[in-house]
Amino acid sequence: MPKKTLLPPLAPAVKAWRDTIKPLKLLGISLFDQQLWCWGYDIRQAGNLLLRYGFTQYRQDKSCGGTAYSINLDDGGLLRLWGGNVGFHLDGLATLHLKRYEFEPRLLPRESVMSFAPPDTSGFAVTPADCLRAAQLGASCMRWIAGYERWVVGTVGIDHRGQAVKAWKQNAVFLIDAEQMSALWDESAVALERYVAEWGELVRDD
Repeated sequence: MPKKTLLPPLAPAVKAWRDTIKPLKLLGISLFDQQLWCWGYDIRQAGNLLLRYGFTQYRQDKSCGGTAYSINLDDGGLLRLWGGNVGFHLDGLATLHLKRYEFEPRLLPRESVMSFAPPDTSGFAVTPADCLRAAQLGASCMRWIAGYERWVVGTVGIDHRGQAVKAWKQNAVFLIDAEQMSALWDESAVALERYVAEWGELVRDD
């Protein structure tokens, strides 16, 4: 009988990252799936809310990922939306990639540039430094999404988001109330910010 190969123990910061992100995925996968639907609903309704918010639309063939929406962030970063993906870049850190049905933040290589097609070279964080970057970028991205949701409610009313969720109901595995969406994004961000506060001074950046 062959002997089992023992895997090396995880670095404490990596283990803590996995312990942080695992419980968030239980609700986060459904939250992100519903959010992607709501963005599509916002495009189709109310005169395209993404354009009203300040996004720029880039039309391209489906073979290149379909239409993309991009917005420059106040701190010099960039956020880009595709049908089932989000790219979030902050200068000095890296680029985050959120994929539908995963919720766990991926990272693009630090030297790469986010293109107009969905990323195909992203990977999960496996080093302490990458885990820290994933947490920092993930928290900032989730705060942005929460702020967008509050802007939608303040601009066109909670009924608009409620109608989007109602239209999504038949596709949802776990339905989330329209009134809860921004708060749940904030709660997820808090968990990642807590990780950054605990490990930020202990992890050496690559």
